[in-house]
Amino acid sequence: MNRMKKFLLITGTFVTGIAAGMLLSPNSGKENLRKFRESSRDATDWAERKGKELATRGEELVSKGEELMARGEEKAQELSDRFKKEVKKHSS
Repeated sequence: MNRMKKFLLITGTFVTGIAAGMLLSPNSGKENLRKFRESSRDATDWAERKGKELATRGEELVSKGEELMARGEEKAQELSDRFKKEVKKHSS
């Protein structure tokens, strides 16, 4: 089964589950809509929080990567300089 079919199956199942839950719920339609809106807001808030956390973590990782890259460049330059000195010392 390809990705699109899986996505459509999962989405269709989800929508069908929500519809069945609303139709079979002992609550009134207004109460169901209120709960649905509240849950939607909660999910949106959660997604925004997680998105911000991921963005912050990503920025931290980029910063750490830049720091490691700079340290690596420094070490490479040190090794290059030492190598040049050794070559010069042995070629004289």
